Amino acid sequence: MDSRNPSTAADTARMQAWLAAMPDNTSVADFVPGPSIERLDLTFDIAALRDSVHRALGVSDYQGEGFHALPLTRRPGETTASANDLSGRFYLRPGDTYEEVAREEIVDESAFSEFVPEFADTYFEHVHRELTARFPIGRMRVLMKEPFTCNSWHRDPEPRLHIPIHTNPGSLFIVNHHCTHLPADGSVYFTDTRGYHTALNGGDAPRVRLSRSLAWRRASGRHASQRRMTMPFRLSDDQIVAYNADGFLIVRKLFDDEETGLLRRTMEEDPAIAEHSLIRPDQEGFGTKSAL
Repeated sequence: MDSRNPSTAADTARMQAWLAAMPDNTSVADFVPGPSIERLDLTFDIAALRDSVHRALGVSDYQGEGFHALPLTRRPGETTASANDLSGRFYLRPGDTYEEVAREEIVDESAFSEFVPEFADTYFEHVHRELTARFPIGRMRVLMKEPFTCNSWHRDPEPRLHIPIHTNPGSLFIVNHHCTHLPADGSVYFTDTRGYHTALNGGDAPRVRLSRSLAWRRASGRHASQRRMTMPFRLSDDQIVAYNADGFLIVRKLFDDEETGLLRRTMEEDPAIAEHSLIRPDQEGFGTKSAL
């Protein structure tokens, strides 16, 4: 044993064991479920999905620079999508300080309730109906990733459903510490993109995927870890009348204690909010903090 480095013998033995075992080079082309990446029982016709991509691109084209998206849903009546609509709020740690920062603006997923009429005759409309019947659905987009490209390492405010349409074994999805390929066989995959994640295309052909945001919110329950999906809150006719008469409306118990705590922490810790916050001192030496 090398007295200058007692770990030399142990490292040598471990290296020999590692080299003796060959890596599994077969299953990397399969789907391997894991934390935050699961496959639903629901499936769609992959041939019809590919035909819909071909037909949709004959009507419109991908939008965005470096982030290629073809929106299939929109806010009712809106005919153009902003750059923020194509992407939306995300969080990342871009520097060597490891501090998290927020980028872009929050998107109200539940507002994207109208299917774009230009794609009404495609199989995408069927997919939209089926998913909307099961889940609170937000933006629906066809996403294209060029060969040998990778997204940033980031997290989103909401989870996603993904349906791969054109892919290759080098196209991978990573959430936190789990990495897997998502085969294009008509399957629907749940990816909890509230965790840090990225998608990469290591193949030499474009990867095309149908992406649906889940318009979820945390609900109250016996356990803080429990979550369910709820439909967006809507005002009753009486509440609308009261608002029009008084100019304001108080809705009690709209958020539970856990949700209120999350809002409070976001107001206190979100760097994007802190950048636009003002503190107005009062006569008692305290201050009122407001964000614009």
